[in-house]
Amino acid sequence: MENAMTRFHEVVHEPAVSMLTKGTMGYLVAMAQEGERASTADAAKRMGREPKATSSFRRSLIQHEVIQSPVRGYVEFSVPLLREYVLDNVEELLDRY
Repeated sequence: MENAMTRFHEVVHEPAVSMLTKGTMGYLVAMAQEGERASTADAAKRMGREPKATSSFRRSLIQHEVIQSPVRGYVEFSVPLLREYVLDNVEELLDRY
């Protein structure tokens, strides 16, 4: 099972996060730390920013189909198990920048 998850990370999660900028990665990490469904205001607050200042990060992640906005003011991961991957690898992901 471990080999299958490693392969899943390589072919699904890595391509999903490899094109992210430092800001969008920061938003993704903040989202992951908030839970399965994150308030956009809470994710921005976790980043130390106003919600309007993070809208471009959110928009980029939605355009790349990494996250989705099921209802106004909230976002959630659209890639299976990506939240867990981000939480398990926060330091390594942020060190890329």
